[in-house]
Amino acid sequence: MKMQKEILTAQREEYLYLYEEINSREIRLLKAYGKSPEVVLPDQIADKSLIAIGPYCFSESNMLTPNQWESTASLNDLQKENNWCALTGNYIVSVMLPDTVTILDPYAFYNCRKLERLEIGIQLDQIQSDAFMNCQSLHELEIRGSVTDRTGLPFILNQISQELEVIFQTEQGIEAKLIYPEYTESYEEIGPAHIFGLQVEGEGYRARKQFRDGVWDGNGYDSIFTKASVEEKMTTLSKMVLNRLLYPVGLTVEHQKDYEGFLQREEKSIVSELVAGECLDELQFCISQKLLSDRSIELALKLAVENGWVRGSAGILRSRRKLKSQEDPYAF
Repeated sequence: MKMQKEILTAQREEYLYLYEEINSREIRLLKAYGKSPEVVLPDQIADKSLIAIGPYCFSESNMLTPNQWESTASLNDLQKENNWCALTGNYIVSVMLPDTVTILDPYAFYNCRKLERLEIGIQLDQIQSDAFMNCQSLHELEIRGSVTDRTGLPFILNQISQELEVIFQTEQGIEAKLIYPEYTESYEEIGPAHIFGLQVEGEGYRARKQFRDGVWDGNGYDSIFTKASVEEKMTTLSKMVLNRLLYPVGLTVEHQKDYEGFLQREEKSIVSELVAGECLDELQFCISQKLLSDRSIELALKLAVENGWVRGSAGILRSRRKLKSQEDPYAF
């Protein structure tokens, strides 16, 4: 008979942790309590390395038996005394996991419907089944590492079908930003034998398969854009294009021309999307690289003024002046 492990508690700064020991040096987090929906987990709890996020850890459900809960009988009193909230379900909006975490157990983030952002290290490479079930609001994943590193990204992408922006952040800054469009799956019955075939809609599915031995395949990712450009919505396409041009790691000349050609063909629509999203860095990049016509720059300025986006209006004006001075240094 398998022995139940003892549930231990530890208090650190603004958090209370419930955990179990895996061995003398490592632990698994079972539940956490705190005062902010933006959760930052430490690499050590009770002088042991945090390496695993347990089943249903951030879910309102739990896998603890009544006997195990008896060992945390004072938990309710501690919660009331410190005004802690359970870091679960419809409360948390972002979670930062330390580099020591290598394992996400099944249903670790089950039903975290408000979770929007997750930050992880490259060592996280054991993502168990349904770890992100019903995390419909998760749209941003930051990985502390290089896009050339082997990571658990393929396994995470396999569990998230909604649009997701993945950011690779190194010590030198952002190295890559990648958009994975939303896709849908359905099953269609084939013939009288009750055989069902999987139907997939959206290039986001194919984008999620562009890896070689766990490492992102840039050429494969960029190759999906031709078909995506006629199937995906403009909001998604504008982010795909600008992210690859702004952070061109692994971008070939051929694919760069594909992205630039699409931007110039759809510049009015893309400018409208960028102004609506208040994407000043992207607009200034397009102006400095001469990817926008004078008419589209004027449109960007007009829309920024109409939207009351003061910072954007000023930034567009500065970029336009700088471009004009480079073209004609004697113009006043």
